[in-house]
Amino acid sequence: MQIIAFLIVISILIFVHEFGHFIVAKFFGVKVMKFSIGMGPKLFGFKYGETEYVVAAIPIGGFVSMLGHDPSIEITPEDEGRSLNDKKNWQRFLVMFAGPAFNLLLPFLLYFIFALFETTHLTPMIGQYSVNGPVAKAGLQSGDIITSIDKQPIRYWRDLSRVLESRAGKTMPISYLRDGKRYTATITTTKDENTDKIRIYKYKGRLGITPYFDNAIIFLENDSDYKIKNFDLITEINGEKLKSKKDLFKYKDKETINIKVKRAKRIDYTIFDLFTLEDVELKDVKTQFINELLDSEMAIWWIHPGSVASKLGLKKGDYILSVDNQIFKHWVFLQDYISLKKDKEISIKILRDGKEKSFTFKQRLIKSKHVTEKAYYEFGVVPYVINEGTEITPFIVSKTVLSDAFSEMFYQTTTMTRLVFTAVIQLVTGKLGFEHLGGPIMMYEASGMALQYGWLSLLKLMALLSINLGLLNLLPIPMLDGGHIIFILAEMIRRKPVNQRFKEIASFVGLSILVLVMILVFKNDIENFIFR
Repeated sequence: MQIIAFLIVISILIFVHEFGHFIVAKFFGVKVMKFSIGMGPKLFGFKYGETEYVVAAIPIGGFVSMLGHDPSIEITPEDEGRSLNDKKNWQRFLVMFAGPAFNLLLPFLLYFIFALFETTHLTPMIGQYSVNGPVAKAGLQSGDIITSIDKQPIRYWRDLSRVLESRAGKTMPISYLRDGKRYTATITTTKDENTDKIRIYKYKGRLGITPYFDNAIIFLENDSDYKIKNFDLITEINGEKLKSKKDLFKYKDKETINIKVKRAKRIDYTIFDLFTLEDVELKDVKTQFINELLDSEMAIWWIHPGSVASKLGLKKGDYILSVDNQIFKHWVFLQDYISLKKDKEISIKILRDGKEKSFTFKQRLIKSKHVTEKAYYEFGVVPYVINEGTEITPFIVSKTVLSDAFSEMFYQTTTMTRLVFTAVIQLVTGKLGFEHLGGPIMMYEASGMALQYGWLSLLKLMALLSINLGLLNLLPIPMLDGGHIIFILAEMIRRKPVNQRFKEIASFVGLSILVLVMILVFKNDIENFIFR
């Protein structure tokens, strides 16, 4: 299926690009002799009217052969006036611009289709928050639902980051719901450096919150005295569904209770700690464990093999008491703190088998290899996180699917176009290395990865690649559409044709640049995906 997905993606992108040239050329009366998807030897095709339609063997490009595009082809008397060169400059400009333009328009359709099927969204309900962060200072609490920030409506969790990314360090009004009542406060976002390689904003605003999940995951200093075990997720007590972890304490005065839990069952795997959940019924469980509960978030579930934590001797089930003598209640804030320490020395105190142990360590820098990745400092521990077991589900099903789809279409297309445009500028100016470029093999691998998440994910990949193709083709390099457009613009300004000899030299230079780039691209593909 991976090869099929790749061929579908590349074929649609090429078809859309070449169809843009084709349809505009036809509109202005230019004779189109051949429309080819792919390069090299012809696989199959047919002729309709004056145009031959072909599918070629090498699926890495395509072309539309127009009369006048190749000066060596003689124009017959019956084709007078149908050459591309016979057309007005603005018409030739539109013919050349249409290919990239169609690639830049395609993502609108693809993101719209994707959004039509993405109808379940995370509610903007506050879960964890930093005790010294913006939310706490503004008086908001866990369970509050944010409805607007800076007069911008917030319907889904995704809206939060989109509004905040351009409001770093800004003081603004925030509206929220608590117990069905609406409140308004003033909040000041943090001003965090944006560490993404390709970024629109140097700094991004944050509230220091996570989505709301209230799962009754169990962690005890010593679980050997109880039938219930560490990392069990309680779903029912005495036949009643457990709505939240807080509801556990209603049963603490009973002597015993009957419990249903979801228990992680490990799947043997050499690299990742994969598991499934199995339902387990426990009878006559002593309720004393409720008074001995620790926050399961600070318990280590898994250690990355070969990581700093692994070499330090940390183990699954170790409980983090403090880091640099600071107590953390929520994993996300611990993670933020450690990431800011980078390669500085960090002290950590854990609880293991009832005894405290202390360690010091420095994180390891993991360098990025691809443009979609970024370098980070690794410690190598993972908490136990599952999104099951609560009736307070922080998800909402959209009742305005069509309007949401239009909104998402414009946001995704404009945002991704800005990001790709920024990346192209960084490549040209040398701020982004050519080692981040990928070619057909990268596209093949990306198609396979996207397909694992379903055909809708493949649409998102296709949209991103289409934007890449459209913008790259607009670069002012002869042999690309952008190069032809520059020549046409020069003719419009000078009011006379560009010297043919100059065009030939420029085209040779452009071809040399493209060949060099292709060599670099294939080198990156081979190193990253074949000899990795």
